[in-house]
Amino acid sequence: MAEEEKKSKKNLRRTALSAVGVLLLAAIAVVLIANRKDLSAQGLKRFFRFGRSGSASEIAVGMDSSASSAVLGDSLVLYGGGEIAMYGKDGSQLAYLVEKADSPALCVCDKYALAYGIGGTHAVLLTSKGESKVIKTDSPILAASVSNGGAALTTQSGGYKGVVTVYDTSGRAVYKWSSASAYITAAALSPSGKRLAVAGLSGEGAKLSFFSLDSENEKAVCAVGEDMLAELRFLSEERLAAVSPKGAYMVSWVGELKGFSDLGGAALLDYAFGDSFVALLSAADKWRGTAHIAVLESSGAVSGEMDIVSEDPRISASGENIAVLSAGSMSVYGARLGEAYSGCEAPGAKKALVCRSGAVYLISDYLAQRFVP
Repeated sequence: MAEEEKKSKKNLRRTALSAVGVLLLAAIAVVLIANRKDLSAQGLKRFFRFGRSGSASEIAVGMDSSASSAVLGDSLVLYGGGEIAMYGKDGSQLAYLVEKADSPALCVCDKYALAYGIGGTHAVLLTSKGESKVIKTDSPILAASVSNGGAALTTQSGGYKGVVTVYDTSGRAVYKWSSASAYITAAALSPSGKRLAVAGLSGEGAKLSFFSLDSENEKAVCAVGEDMLAELRFLSEERLAAVSPKGAYMVSWVGELKGFSDLGGAALLDYAFGDSFVALLSAADKWRGTAHIAVLESSGAVSGEMDIVSEDPRISASGENIAVLSAGSMSVYGARLGEAYSGCEAPGAKKALVCRSGAVYLISDYLAQRFVP
């Protein structure tokens, strides 16, 4: 009798579990059907991470919206008014440093943020935990970039038209290359920290030079006419994205031009780098009220384009996400600019900084709002 009762209870549990499973599958099916327009791999990841509702929290920051700002992981980094501050996603202050600079700037990668002053001789390397290391230079800093492998700082020294010094993640100088013939406009270090790209501009035109850190000799060169390259970013060890006032280039490590997104004479308003793309925001006529966004993939193909209402527009990218802020609203798209998967009203916001997770920091004066889709 006792044995039969045990079997009966087991059967009841199995029936109940089966019913729960059926209901769960039915619920998932309903959700997927309702959101069938966003059934890409990234769309599904976003859905199961956030669901379809949004929430926001506020962080009081001690700087106005003119401060340089960036996201490091899920944290917000600000540099302005002689202060560097980092805030975690819960609003806690992870780092605070007094570092004066006339022209403060920030650059970030997956693991590090680099804060520096244009014309200054100090740079601060920050980790996602708020730990910091100070890098001191002998000459004024003209430009800087950071990767998971270290930092590349461009300075002007002596009779050279530009000097690029590479620092490892401990802040130690490990490589230096000087240019006597071309002005260095930008430099970037690969994710491993073993490869360097340098943009130069001379009377003969502009070019990209590639180096391995075991030699000062060029490994490869890519000429880009008279187009001045303003910023470089390695998307991988093999692929480099370069942005200029005319558009964006995608170049292989061996100097082969893979693609070019031409702005066609339109003015470049903003740009942002994702994991495998660069997004460009431009406008042919600022009085026309529209702006254009184009996405150039690492393959060299333009994978997405769209027009937006142009009212103080800004874009941001991280991972496979692109955040667009304009006309008092914010929307987040995937890398191909399909249908927006998230958005909110953003009155007063001056910047929208998207995280790899899809969360967005809306920056206004002395306030940051963290929006989670």
